[in-house]
Amino acid sequence: MNFKLRSARDEDAERILEISSRIWEGEDYIPYVLEEWLRDKNSELCVAELEGNVISFARYLRLVPGYIWLEGLRTHPDFQGRGAARAITHYLIEKAVSEGALRVGLSVYSGNTASLRLAESMGFKRRASFVYLEGKFEDLPELEISQEVPLSRPLKASDLEACDFLFSSKFLLAAKGYLPLGWRFYPFFMNPETALSRMKLALQIRDEGGISALLLSSEYSQPYGGFSLDFLEGSEREMLSLLAQAKALAKGRKTVEAFVPKSETGEAPLLSLLKQLPLKSWSNFQEDIFVYELILE
Repeated sequence: MNFKLRSARDEDAERILEISSRIWEGEDYIPYVLEEWLRDKNSELCVAELEGNVISFARYLRLVPGYIWLEGLRTHPDFQGRGAARAITHYLIEKAVSEGALRVGLSVYSGNTASLRLAESMGFKRRASFVYLEGKFEDLPELEISQEVPLSRPLKASDLEACDFLFSSKFLLAAKGYLPLGWRFYPFFMNPETALSRMKLALQIRDEGGISALLLSSEYSQPYGGFSLDFLEGSEREMLSLLAQAKALAKGRKTVEAFVPKSETGEAPLLSLLKQLPLKSWSNFQEDIFVYELILE
């Protein structure tokens, strides 16, 4: 079909929200981020028009130097199957090539068979797998806060000690080097500084050798009341203590979500811990969020 592809404008917001309202049974996150996406100079919100009507959209984000992230791909249900999603994806890949990007990444839920087929048919390869967990913050048990745990502090992008801890973690090994920040997955192996700079909450436990446990959250203050547990590793006692500290600091947060890596190389110790807590898995604790990547020549 002959789609018109262009950058979204303010006047497209109402139509974009209409399309979004038909996604995830009306619980899509797009309404919370749309204004930011329309204003962000480091990204492009692209729409596909058919006969003057916006029927599909997606966001192009310059995640780290040389790496483009595609997200928020949505098509109005009445126009699905007509090639709009493929047209937008192709347009954004060509944009990445023109900017000299090295890779393009995206994530797909395992139940979204149409998006899985689209990504694989366009040359994207699966790089990492995660288990998605969610629950109510208030349902987390009352845990003991260890006196060893300091208050939260800003994590400097140049924090080499934190980088070393992450690079040597079982979490990042199972994640194949991709660090979740909410529903985005940063190629930590390419640019750890940018990923660390996005963290709004960093808690740690130290011993004589340095950091022995670390908790990171990029969405300490999600606009829709959530808390994103992006990284947690240490002994079970240490992880429970850091979770208790995070819960105490994040008062007012309604929900908690985590993307925990699991692959043929193993799984993060965090997964065993979270199985003991009242968090729900969409897929019985099996991998259900996949990171795909296209390497550009």
